[in-house]
Amino acid sequence: MKKLIALFLVATVLSCSSEDQTSQSPDAASNSLSVLDGKLLSFKDDESFIKEYNGLTELKTGTKLQDWISEKGHPSLLNIKKTEEELDNETEASKDHYSDAIKAILNSESKLKIGGKVIWLNDDKLYKLEGSNETKSPEELKLLKKLEIYGRISGKITKKDVTSREIPNANRLKEWSTQYNNGQREKVISIGLFNETIYLNGVVQSTKMFIKVLSLGKYCSVWKCRWNSENNGNVTLGLWFNSNWGNGNFTTQLSDANNSVMIASGYDWSPNFAFDGLPTATVTWVDGYTGITKTWSQQLSWY
Repeated sequence: MKKLIALFLVATVLSCSSEDQTSQSPDAASNSLSVLDGKLLSFKDDESFIKEYNGLTELKTGTKLQDWISEKGHPSLLNIKKTEEELDNETEASKDHYSDAIKAILNSESKLKIGGKVIWLNDDKLYKLEGSNETKSPEELKLLKKLEIYGRISGKITKKDVTSREIPNANRLKEWSTQYNNGQREKVISIGLFNETIYLNGVVQSTKMFIKVLSLGKYCSVWKCRWNSENNGNVTLGLWFNSNWGNGNFTTQLSDANNSVMIASGYDWSPNFAFDGLPTATVTWVDGYTGITKTWSQQLSWY
């Protein structure tokens, strides 16, 4: 009788253990919101894509973002470096002010998958690709006249594009800068405050505020001079603010691997990013070539 009771207890424990493992499996699987499909990250639906994006915007260091990219194993757009020739052909500061989070998700061709469909980001619009278009290069896709718009990440949003409430100043960028000479050329260091609002299928999915840093160098030829973007330094950015974003101090380190950081998230998808007072940013820039340090204080405003 005792042996039977002992066997019953063992069987019960094993059964409970098995049930625990089974109940934990869905939770473990839910932590993996995307899977690698060829060279693209694939999401089950809009919700899982936005959830993964939201998690990445919370990361405060480039190292953690790079760890996530390495774990996923895709050729991330965030890590694509421009050649010297591409930089020389630029005539002004880049208008690309996507966050590091969205660039980490996209592959080197600015593509991902949502709900089994290949989505391509170009000129602020997310296009849904079908058939042979799925494997075409960005250069080939840019030649096509008609592609279905799946959503938008930046750019002007018109009434016909959305079915939900519009976001004031969606995807707007404001910049402040200072200039110095590092002994080799004139340099401009700018900090930018920008909003990133994501629309999918005409619905606002997310709206957040980010701050970034951009370094420009003046390159001159016989014919003309141009300002090209550079990545050869790092900045320690200290913010003091008193606004509806919150109160207190905020300090972050921006570098090549972490060029933007989230500082506020919209509430109920309809943020009012107004300040009660003008926040002050204290910027310390260290030149990557000469080690020259440039420090200045800048008051920020949004509206």
